[in-house]
Amino acid sequence: MRALQAFPASIIFAALAGAISAAGWAPSGVWIAALAGAGCLYLLVGRAASARRCLATGIAFGTGLHLAGSLQIIHAALGKTGAGGVMAAGATALLIAGLAAFTALPCLAWHASGGPGRGGAARFAALLTLGEAMRLLVFNGHTSLSLGYALVDTWLAGVAPVTGLYGLSFAGFFTAAAGAGLLAGRPKHAVLLVFAAAGWLSGLGLGLVPWSSPSGAPLQYRLLQTRAAQAGKFDPDASRRNALHLAARIESRAADLIVTPETAFAALLSNLPGEAVARMRRFSDRSGSHVLLGAFTPAANGDGYNSLVHLAPRQTAMERHDKASLMPFGEYSPAGFGWLTHALDIPFNDLASGGNVQPAFIVRGQRVGTLICHEDQLGSSARRWIPEANLLVNPTNLAWLEGSAGPEQGLQIARMRALEAGRPILRVANAGITAHIDEKGHVIARLPEGAETELRGMVQPVSGATPFARAGNLPVLLFCLGLVGLLISRRSKHDSPELRKD
Repeated sequence: MRALQAFPASIIFAALAGAISAAGWAPSGVWIAALAGAGCLYLLVGRAASARRCLATGIAFGTGLHLAGSLQIIHAALGKTGAGGVMAAGATALLIAGLAAFTALPCLAWHASGGPGRGGAARFAALLTLGEAMRLLVFNGHTSLSLGYALVDTWLAGVAPVTGLYGLSFAGFFTAAAGAGLLAGRPKHAVLLVFAAAGWLSGLGLGLVPWSSPSGAPLQYRLLQTRAAQAGKFDPDASRRNALHLAARIESRAADLIVTPETAFAALLSNLPGEAVARMRRFSDRSGSHVLLGAFTPAANGDGYNSLVHLAPRQTAMERHDKASLMPFGEYSPAGFGWLTHALDIPFNDLASGGNVQPAFIVRGQRVGTLICHEDQLGSSARRWIPEANLLVNPTNLAWLEGSAGPEQGLQIARMRALEAGRPILRVANAGITAHIDEKGHVIARLPEGAETELRGMVQPVSGATPFARAGNLPVLLFCLGLVGLLISRRSKHDSPELRKD
């Protein structure tokens, strides 16, 4: 460990620890690696002799984590745009540096508030959790590689319906710090590890609580994985062929609910071949099937809305849900980044937001809410449907991320949303991964990536509301803020000259 006291060696070690910890998330899913990485970070920043070294250590760890966990995803997405090599490399470096900052700045705050001193492990967990949550404020929220996602298959998953994602992250960071401190020869951390173990046991108990109950009869579903390549998808001739092909797939079999991926119809709904829309309408009327179509719809401003359109049997009017939380760069330009969005040359890159107040679809007496692609990153997007909706559908376009870890990470994220909301989720993606997730976050059935096929089954809608669905992230974030404030206050009193004199 003496070599780690040397500045360059500690930075290299931090970057390696961050990279190795990425194995904790999907597709590898070795969650203990994520905890081990967080424990290494705790020890490394605790050894930093100055604020500058602490900040550099945090940057190195965050960069290693996102290079290993996100680089492949960013590269896959940029490789399907019009960005050249230099532009793609620059955009990738900028995004990874920005993500690393949300690890580095909490480490700096931890150092400034006393580092490994009094309450160090708890302050570390609270500040790193707050750092993750701060990512909600940029680019419409980017929560990938938050520690809580790596713990979705552990006992702590039972805590998610109460605290949400960030409750799991806090418990993970605290466990990692307590365990690392004990391994480093700090006996007092054994007490902290007992508290951490109690949190894990509470998750085991909470996982048995029935936050939801069955509501009405099950629905028969068909989820159509389209396998539409991203290249050439928006070509008018290709769009017409795909529309007719997908219409034929839809009318091949009846079901209570049939769902296509996000933007499966890669054109404004009004520009689709008339015969395709007419065929799907007749099929819905004839079979009694409710069909949800991913398409673009007109908007007063911008290129339109990214919508999910509802074809209901024997109803002339078509209801729709318009995506509220848009994907940065692909669907809107964040302030100051218009140059990058335009350089990517993505069709429909100036969309309008549909807003958060939209009524649920009614499907055979059940209320169905939607999470359209990027909305699955946000617990708030799922919360807005509770308790109204009995079931959530999550259409997404992951052809941008094909060949990367993105589809598996996306499934892991959707499982967290199901846990938080206490609702089953039907996730349908063009290239994969299409899956049926129950209200406990378990994958009931899934399709392989890259196949044009469909997932069929029965889903049981539910009613009720989890504590997280009622309160959201605020209680956990206030707890973290209060904990940091309390520990800093107690440390200040303990170190005051008057107390030292006594």
